[in-house]
Amino acid sequence: MEIFQTFAEISIGILGFTAIVIMFRSQHSKWNNNVYKGMIGHCVMALFFSILPFILEAYHCKQPTIWTVGCVLLGSVTSLQGIIVLLTDKESKFSVRMLMFICSSIIGALQFLNVAGILSDQERGPYLIGITWHIFQALVIFSMIVTKKIEDQSQMKD
Repeated sequence: MEIFQTFAEISIGILGFTAIVIMFRSQHSKWNNNVYKGMIGHCVMALFFSILPFILEAYHCKQPTIWTVGCVLLGSVTSLQGIIVLLTDKESKFSVRMLMFICSSIIGALQFLNVAGILSDQERGPYLIGITWHIFQALVIFSMIVTKKIEDQSQMKD
């Protein structure tokens, strides 16, 4: 269960760096606010799903129950997130939205396959993959924000 504590700490660290970047961003930046919301959302999801096994374990749930409940929730949220991005994010390119939808659908399907006992038998592996997906997304968006900030500064100098 140490890996979940590590994931929670990583999520909190990314959220902290996000707050710093948001505080120091230019007020005239034309950056997509959906990106900030997306990064915060991915961090919060990773944090919540990292803590969920501890909460369920405190209520004396058995391991298969923990992974079933966790995978159902994680699969539902991840799949829904992909659909929302595809339908509502009008500022990103269609190819980026479609890629996000496909990846989110695959991660969601993996969670539901774990619940059904297909490919794995209610184990923590697929659950860890889902949390890793959200942390990876948050890190990608964070690197985009930092890169955009540098680009904004170089354009202001020109």
